[in-house]
Amino acid sequence: PFDIKEQLEYFSNFFTDFNAQAMNLVKSIVKKIIFLKIFAARTTTNSRYRHSLVYDALSALHCIYCNQERYFYFSNRSFIENLARVCQNISDDNIISITTTFKGLQTILDKQNVFSQDLFSDLRTRYSQYCSFVHNNIESGINVKLNFTGIAEPDKFTPKEIENNLEQLDKLLEIA
Repeated sequence: PFDIKEQLEYFSNFFTDFNAQAMNLVKSIVKKIIFLKIFAARTTTNSRYRHSLVYDALSALHCIYCNQERYFYFSNRSFIENLARVCQNISDDNIISITTTFKGLQTILDKQNVFSQDLFSDLRTRYSQYCSFVHNNIESGINVKLNFTGIAEPDKFTPKEIENNLEQLDKLLEIA
């Protein structure tokens, strides 16, 4: 029902301008998104945040395609927030703060014996980095646009930036 081959072909045709390394990353990302779709589809309760993981990953991939740097990081940040909610099986109607959500995730990971602190530290580091872009902090290096045309026609990602962004998204999906 998830038509894996068809989805891979669709994305391959969609991202024709990407080099071979970037296309391999796109295929890896798409496979992981399909896995998340299967995971979300098999959930009968509290599915909102599971579906949001798929939405955030697809949005991040779209942002790479459209050269939307700031919104790429926005989608990644949202992915981490929703991953923390899914790990705790937080109900769809629960609107607890992200600080409380991260504390709950840390508590869960503290009970694990395998690399849990490294994982939590990695997620927190990534989350902080993504917030820098979302909030236009100077360390993000974002070129702040002051006119509509600059926003409507963003600077094109270089092939290296495309690969770096795809690697970041692929790593997030691997964590999930």
